[in-house]
Amino acid sequence: MVSLYSGEELAWELSPIGKSLKGTYRIDEMVSQGGMAWLYKAMHLVLEEPVALKLLYPQLIQDRVAHKRFLEEARIQFKLRHSNIVQVTDLIADDSFAGIVMEWVDGLSLKDYLLQRKELLSLSEVYACIHPLLSALQHSHEQGVIHRDIKPGNILLARSEIRSAMIPKLSDFGVAKVLNDFRDKTATGMALGTFKYISPEQIRDSKNADHRTDIYGVGVILYQLMTGRLPFEGNMERVLFDHIYTQPVSPAHFAPHLSRELCDITLRCLSKRPEDRFQSCQELALDLETIMPTHGKLKWLPKLNHSSSHEEQCLSSASSHHHLKAIPTPSLKLPTPTPN
Repeated sequence: MVSLYSGEELAWELSPIGKSLKGTYRIDEMVSQGGMAWLYKAMHLVLEEPVALKLLYPQLIQDRVAHKRFLEEARIQFKLRHSNIVQVTDLIADDSFAGIVMEWVDGLSLKDYLLQRKELLSLSEVYACIHPLLSALQHSHEQGVIHRDIKPGNILLARSEIRSAMIPKLSDFGVAKVLNDFRDKTATGMALGTFKYISPEQIRDSKNADHRTDIYGVGVILYQLMTGRLPFEGNMERVLFDHIYTQPVSPAHFAPHLSRELCDITLRCLSKRPEDRFQSCQELALDLETIMPTHGKLKWLPKLNHSSSHEEQCLSSASSHHHLKAIPTPSLKLPTPTPN
């Protein structure tokens, strides 16, 4: 076996900080750890550019389901080339190691951004957030990929110094599905996703959900951005019940300044039946463009800390208290790789 490491061996029982992989990536600092992986900030030694390095826990290498889903995430996201999708640039893997290399997003997640805001977003800011998300999803759907986990924690806001604005980037395709892909291992009847943003059909059966499940998730976010609250709130059982059976209150009930047209668009996204929603993200984007101010930008806010955005990226697909289906957090006592 060819070693992935250069110089001093990367030993799992010791900190990998300062070590290099393939002689190309130097691991500089740990950002976070989730149920399946660590996330590190690393440096591409040739390009001298920071990257995000997501490392699967060694004990999950032997878990065929976890290992395959991790590699599938890299494969799917690598093929999606879009300015509003976090780019996967490399996959490092052998029999005892798996890591995904991604672009480093210097910013924070939409979830953290909303926590910092002291007031509701203006409609121009809402558009500046939703329109790039719809563009990213339209591209993803055209490539036959459904995200299945649309939520603020999976939308990273990159800082654009040129525009002094925050640029949304869709991340974490860990529970994504490739349409008509025989390799999709999601069991019939299994629910995958985050319960506050999940569609009715995805609750019933994630395997058979199509691209319109993402439009439902966008509808939940649109509702949240405009009103400051979710369409359905409460414990998980209550929210799941409401997603399936309860009609949401009009956004205008909480934000009276909203036009009837905008509320109708939002509620259409949240239709219980997929056939009653917008049938594509492009269709939704065109309708929003006709009634929303389109020249705004997301206000540049200071970061809570340097790692908040990538922490969301790492934890979002593995955190069991947010997800209906997740792999339990493993022990952090890790084995040493077998020497070559």
